[in-house]
Amino acid sequence: MIHRRITLCIENYFSEFQPIIQGIYRYARGAADWEVTLTMERFKESILEWKPDGIIAHVHNQLHLDLILEQSIPTVCTTLWPTKIDCHRVVLDEQATGRAAANYLCDLGPNSIYYVPLSESEEESTWIGFREAAEKRSRTAMKLPAPIVNPCEFTLDPVSEKTREWFLRFPKPAPLFVRCDVLAMRLIESAKSLGLRVPEDVSILGAGNNDFLCQLSDPTLSSVRVSMENCGFEAAQLLNQVMDFPNQKRTTIKVPPLGVVVQRASTIEFVTSDPLFDKAMGFIRVNYAKGISIKDVVRASGISRSTLERRFREHLGVVPTDEILRLRLQKACELLTDMSKSLREVAAESGFGDTRGLNHAMEKQLNTTPQAFRELATKGKISKEES
Repeated sequence: MIHRRITLCIENYFSEFQPIIQGIYRYARGAADWEVTLTMERFKESILEWKPDGIIAHVHNQLHLDLILEQSIPTVCTTLWPTKIDCHRVVLDEQATGRAAANYLCDLGPNSIYYVPLSESEEESTWIGFREAAEKRSRTAMKLPAPIVNPCEFTLDPVSEKTREWFLRFPKPAPLFVRCDVLAMRLIESAKSLGLRVPEDVSILGAGNNDFLCQLSDPTLSSVRVSMENCGFEAAQLLNQVMDFPNQKRTTIKVPPLGVVVQRASTIEFVTSDPLFDKAMGFIRVNYAKGISIKDVVRASGISRSTLERRFREHLGVVPTDEILRLRLQKACELLTDMSKSLREVAAESGFGDTRGLNHAMEKQLNTTPQAFRELATKGKISKEES
């Protein structure tokens, strides 16, 4: 087997890069005879001293990346920024992250949902996914730039009047998706300092699912779970291919999120002005995985099927059976990322009853099979494109 020397070039983002390292070593142990070194500074000097066969770079500074690429060594970059990257990349699928957040917030029941990016340019793809998912669910999506003084530190404007004005821009209660757990925590603290209740007045969903930060937040923070470890695994696998075939086309692999972690207190279910619709939706959310049918929903809501379906079309743009199916598929996709669960268990726990029903639903609605989805999801290849 070929013995290869690999350099991991990172800036001072170790908490972010740690799961990427875990993914890299998971690949290296199972499929490659690699000798790996880590450098956090003096990138050019370290590369010249080490003379690696390949590089995985996790840097946010364009000058640092340029220094690395100047060495003409096969390189894979694992950061979304800087944007001027002329090398192979493995990045989080930002559009999929936006879609996951929007679908979750739509499930809470509001007519409008709000997106808070880190900056106007860096998060455009996340906003696109967020907006498209909201439109598909017949909801209004709005972007609210955060009142930030220093984007690098996610420091909120200390002038309370400006912060107060920012929170007054949208009606309450309001569901917010904040693209970073750190910024989400800052917004929670700021909202509380202004006398707003979280989650009763403002529900806040973060992204990244940094467990330490999410648990430290008060209230604890719900968050989109991204897969940085899968980024590392895919980066290592791609680098091995690039070292074998250095002239192949520039490739970008997009790694999708693993769902939303919501067993926390920063989000709460919303209600509409239609109590019978709310009652039916509440019944569906609690029981969709228990094999319920439209007859069960009609019985629980106390209205006729035709009236129930009409009200669902008014509020969601779909009929109750469509919403039940959507929730079951969402749950199934989440469970399929857990390799410890068999397909039979996934089918049972998501409400399909058996693998035949699960297979039929995924083939018809998602154009894939449970096994194929699991293989792609665990390898981080659900979204892949070449540039």
